[in-house]
Amino acid sequence: SPMSNKGAKNVEAVYPLTPMQEGMLFHSLYELESGLYIEQIRLSFAGKLDPSLFQEAWKEVVLRHAPLRTLFLWKKQKQPLQVVRRHVELEWTFKDARNAPPTEHDSLIQIITQENRDKGFDLTKAPLSRWTLVQTGDETWEFIWTWHHMILDGWSVSLILKDASEFYTHRESNTPEPR
Repeated sequence: SPMSNKGAKNVEAVYPLTPMQEGMLFHSLYELESGLYIEQIRLSFAGKLDPSLFQEAWKEVVLRHAPLRTLFLWKKQKQPLQVVRRHVELEWTFKDARNAPPTEHDSLIQIITQENRDKGFDLTKAPLSRWTLVQTGDETWEFIWTWHHMILDGWSVSLILKDASEFYTHRESNTPEPR
């Protein structure tokens, strides 16, 4: 179990849920198939982008932001808990769609976005987030970030995107990380 001794080494913190999270947990468990509380952002980039540096930047972001390393436990618990992992493996997908006709790019991205949504999340495993980067042309990219609303609200999302952008820029220009 995540709280066993071996798992405990990878635990940074444990908290009770907020009342809002408890409500979401309840509804998520009873409406498993609905895609309820699954949030997504799709961003389009034009220009040079290094996919491996972009992924590295997101690894930094995940290390910096505890919600991106958070899972939820409620079975056999007196009260539901959120557990912050020290380290998590990112669920990261890179697709090269440069061979697909440009007229099909949009439907391809819609399919990938929907698949990410339909997949849902196992709330007992972190991260409750997944990332897909699709290269559609030599200098065109689509990025889809999917997460469970229990870990992030709208306000934090813009902060995290800003961090990802800064980490990427610093890695690309080889300057020190932002503090």
